[in-house]
Amino acid sequence: MARLCLIDGKEVDGGYRVMDDYVIRALRWIKGKTGTLKNNEIFICEEHYEDYLKKRKHYEKIMYYGAVFLALFFVLGIILPILSGNISRVLVLFATTILLVISFVILLVFGHVPKVEEKPTRAVKKASKSAAKKPKKRASKRAVKKKVRRGVKK
Repeated sequence: MARLCLIDGKEVDGGYRVMDDYVIRALRWIKGKTGTLKNNEIFICEEHYEDYLKKRKHYEKIMYYGAVFLALFFVLGIILPILSGNISRVLVLFATTILLVISFVILLVFGHVPKVEEKPTRAVKKASKSAAKKPKKRASKRAVKKKVRRGVKK
């Protein structure tokens, strides 16, 4: 499994890990079904982090303004014909609104800029077997109390 930069597609040793969101999970599911899944880890390298921040800010602005526009269009497109008494236009405007919402979601998916973790990560070297040993379990407080009680009774 390789670590790739989202911006230029080159392998990186570390950087800002891209969080798996609904779009990335959907793309991995589709690639898994088609047999083209590589399971690469996606990062933003530190050289491209400033570019990423600009793209993410622009993406969030588009999401916000698009949602406001669609909500206004939906409310005005449904309420105004009802108030004017022309019910036949409600169905046409409702269908138009649904098509606009679907096209807006598709545009958001194609221009998707995922979130990243706050702290940059570095490549982790594999630990030796001695470091991988599990620590011994501690006795619970209840077990310690039972041992103390048994010692007092004797």
